[in-house]
Amino acid sequence: LPRGKTPNIREAFKSPDNKLFVTTDYAGMELRVLAHVSGDDNMIQGISSGKDLHSYTASLIFNKPIEKISKDERHLAKSVSFLIVYGGQAGKLAATARISIQRAQKIIDKYGEVYPKVFEWMDKTKRFIYENQYVVSLFGGIRHLPNIKSPDLKVKLHAERQGMNYLIQRPASDILLYSLLDILEEFLLRGIQSQVVST
Repeated sequence: LPRGKTPNIREAFKSPDNKLFVTTDYAGMELRVLAHVSGDDNMIQGISSGKDLHSYTASLIFNKPIEKISKDERHLAKSVSFLIVYGGQAGKLAATARISIQRAQKIIDKYGEVYPKVFEWMDKTKRFIYENQYVVSLFGGIRHLPNIKSPDLKVKLHAERQGMNYLIQRPASDILLYSLLDILEEFLLRGIQSQVVST
């Protein structure tokens, strides 16, 4: 690869003669699910506006016009968004973004001010997990979490993260699958020969 170019697995494949690859990219699906389940008005507004969500988030966190957001600021906003989705803490953000834990915590705190309903949803979900030892996803999937009652704090926190992740990742996965099935059905109706290639 040329220096500085990020490898892309799709570039390792070539379509057969007289065939085309059609790729789909559901960018930010997890964050779209998070916006829906939390009902956070600011996040919903950012997605509905059609703007780049990470730049939009950065503009709110750093209190700057979106056009003046740097690549580093966008990257920080993206990192903290997915950190929240996957149940990470300030130490994880600090290590990932190579910043101090103090700055990482300030960014997370500001994220909570920007998207307050996200944190309210997280707190409500954690209480449900501890009380019921399971979670139910947007489309009815169930994940049992008996380890939430473990006396081992690490095991307990891992179960908590599993529950949070499931509520975001399972619906995102379901939406992608349903979309793929709809696309295949449309191709059949139009008489287009197609084959699914998963990467």
